[in-house]
Amino acid sequence: MRGTGRDVALFKHLTRDLRLPVRDVHLLEAGGGAAFLAISLRRDHPGLPQRAMWAVWAYDPSWSKWVVVVDDDIDVRDYFQVLWAMSWHVQPARDVYINRDTAGVALDPSVSEDADSADRKTIPSSKIGVDATRKHKFPARSVPPKEDLERVDAHWGEYGLE
Repeated sequence: MRGTGRDVALFKHLTRDLRLPVRDVHLLEAGGGAAFLAISLRRDHPGLPQRAMWAVWAYDPSWSKWVVVVDDDIDVRDYFQVLWAMSWHVQPARDVYINRDTAGVALDPSVSEDADSADRKTIPSSKIGVDATRKHKFPARSVPPKEDLERVDAHWGEYGLE
C-alpha cells in the first residue's frame, strides 16, 4: 500500500517521459514500499533492462535498493512470479549490476549502525539491479489454465489444506 503513489509516478516517468515499453511497476510491500522495485517490460533489445534500472535510480536515488526487471508476461504484483523469474532467467555473473557509492534508501538499516533514518540518505550506499528477463528462447511455461487454478484455490478447505 505504501508504494502505490510512487508506483504511479514511476510508471508515468518510464512509459510517458522515457517511452520505455514497461507493462507494470511495483514497489513491493516487503521493502517498505521503497526498497524493492519490480519492473515488467517488453524486452525489445538486450540493453533495455539496464536502461530501465538506471532510469529508476536517476528518477529518485532514494528509492529502489533492489530493481528487478522481468518480462512482460510476469505479474510484478505476484512475489512468486518475480522470484521464479529471478531463479530461472538470471545468470548472476551476467545479469546482476551493482551501483556503488550512491544515495541510500532512508529506511535501510544496513547502511550504518549509528545513522538515524534522516542521515541514511546522505551516507554512501549501493543498489543492485537484476535483469531477470529471458535472453534467448525458452521452453513455454507449463502452467495450468487460470480457471483450473481458481477452481482448486476455491476448494482448499475441502481438501483439508487451509
